[in-house]
Amino acid sequence: MDFTAEGLLDGLEGDQRRARVELLTRLLEAGVSIDELKQAVADNRLALLPAERLMTQEEKYSIRDLARIAGVDEQLLLSLRRASGLPIEDPDEVAFGDLDLEAARAIALFVEAGLPRSGLVEMSRIFGELTARTAAATRALIAETFAGGELDEYSLSVRLAEVARDLRPLTVSLIEYLYRLHMREQMRNEIAISAQVDSGSVPGLQEVSACFVDLVGFTGLGESIPPEELGGLVGRLASMVSEAVAPPVRLTKMIGDAGMLVSEDTDALLDVALRLIDVAEQEDGDFPGLKVGVARGKAIHRWGDWYGSPVNIANRVTGIARPGSVLVTGDVHEAATGEYRWSFAGERHLKGVQREVTLYRVRRAEA
Repeated sequence: MDFTAEGLLDGLEGDQRRARVELLTRLLEAGVSIDELKQAVADNRLALLPAERLMTQEEKYSIRDLARIAGVDEQLLLSLRRASGLPIEDPDEVAFGDLDLEAARAIALFVEAGLPRSGLVEMSRIFGELTARTAAATRALIAETFAGGELDEYSLSVRLAEVARDLRPLTVSLIEYLYRLHMREQMRNEIAISAQVDSGSVPGLQEVSACFVDLVGFTGLGESIPPEELGGLVGRLASMVSEAVAPPVRLTKMIGDAGMLVSEDTDALLDVALRLIDVAEQEDGDFPGLKVGVARGKAIHRWGDWYGSPVNIANRVTGIARPGSVLVTGDVHEAATGEYRWSFAGERHLKGVQREVTLYRVRRAEA
């Protein structure tokens, strides 16, 4: 192959040219077509090709093949793929491999277990966002680690391929580990404790106010700014919350783009929430702002966390709060004794909450 004639060595001399020739030769011998090589050079990603090939599987099946072999509805597979943020292939195009078949069989088991289609689509959307952000963060970390031009193109391609090969199973294991821990916490909350807390049959129940502080539009930001900038925003939120919290308000945990606070003293918690809104508004223009939800009720402190209806309801309330606002339930409004301004925000049906929840927006008295 005359790489010069094909335009694959333009602008390169000396060691850079020799490294490019060695890389092109190895890729050509590995079965990469000349058109793929040209496109990779044009996209400035030739050094990434060996790592990309490690992530590529042999294409054996179409969507229709996967549906037939796995015994799952073809339209469901397409819906799940669309929800996860992956491109939609022609149902007849052979573009899928054994990993796709394994996933289709897992979906069939979910359906057989009785999980509803709408729930599977929502789960696919959430997993798609999670894994896309994980992949982007990993890519950014690798690029940052090996950027700087110390390695020639061929050596860089070898190193990136090694990292991709070694990190992939480690990353999958880490995701599985974290998933198991979070699932355990969810089961403790939703199954082992929440029903008992709501019935009042658990010793050690306390009347507390729970609060979630959330970055505005964080999910959408993940599609428009680099992962390292997202991480910086989360770090700023963590610092902001930590500096604002003081007894009797306690920071229970940071959960990605949100912080959870708990206190028996409703006024103290509202003061912290309003202070955080003020601090966020004084941040520079690239900070997305905060929204806060607060609920009050009986909860229990176990395993370093709080469980019960006020935690669940506060989380839901935060989800519907306006940017730059503190939205609270009627129980919080009744428990507060300080000087605040209140505005009725209606009654809402919140996901997972059987009764209608009365809501108020709270502001400082002088605002």
